[in-house]
Amino acid sequence: MSPESFVRFDRKGDGNLEDSFFRFSIHPLRDAEDHVYGMIAAAVDITEQVNVRRALETALADRERLLQEVEVGRQRLRGLFENASAFVCILRGPDHVFELVNPLFQRLVGKDRALVGLPAREGMPEMLEQGFIGLLDSVYQASEPFTAIPPMTNPRTVLGHRCGRHRSRPG
Repeated sequence: MSPESFVRFDRKGDGNLEDSFFRFSIHPLRDAEDHVYGMIAAAVDITEQVNVRRALETALADRERLLQEVEVGRQRLRGLFENASAFVCILRGPDHVFELVNPLFQRLVGKDRALVGLPAREGMPEMLEQGFIGLLDSVYQASEPFTAIPPMTNPRTVLGHRCGRHRSRPG
């Protein structure tokens, strides 16, 4: 007999059978000459333990599935980061420690310059002179983004004509 047995059981005495699990133990009773004269049977209701174990197994399976989905998402994000057509680095903490550097950023600062794991002040001391460390400090402390937007270019200068009306000059 298995350690747990499934039984449909009327727990409340109202005629409704409920799924239940029991652990049964049946032992022979013997007399002085070792003859069996009866049996003793015990049943322990382990329904709650079985339900908890099953819920835990389901939760663990769900957790494993979610961890796999997260890893797939991380790999996708990593691919986007690695292949971005922009100079990108990820800095962590108040010391602005380089956590990730994409290949384009690495090429910009020099392929032989190891940045990951270093605070920005150490990895790129020139950032201090140029005011970038102060800017990073401000963004970190204020939790507000900073975006550098280049000055607007006059479209007439770029296009060489006025507001979309192009006129040829007579020769």
